[in-house]
Amino acid sequence: MNIIFLQTLKDLKTRLDLEYRFQSSLQDVNFEYGMKPEVLKSFIDFWRNKYNWRDREAKLNKMPQYVTQVSGLSIHFVHAKPNNVPKGMKVILHSSIYS
Repeated sequence: MNIIFLQTLKDLKTRLDLEYRFQSSLQDVNFEYGMKPEVLKSFIDFWRNKYNWRDREAKLNKMPQYVTQVSGLSIHFVHAKPNNVPKGMKVILHSSIYS
């Protein structure tokens, strides 16, 4: 099942293909003033040319998924138990206005 709408992927591709005017990196600065332009360029290249949305979507759709209510909000989550994880609970969260 395709959860990510084709129009959403087309819109993302259009935005990633736009020309950006990147500022030069400040010397001797890590990420104190935001993301370094060369790092952002590598992210854009990855999302534009290497990431396979449909493949990732198919992998996620194979996992058990649930919806629960927390403070009146619907929370969609995947419940997956990895094999080689040290003891203790692992929680990975993200947010999206479309979740």
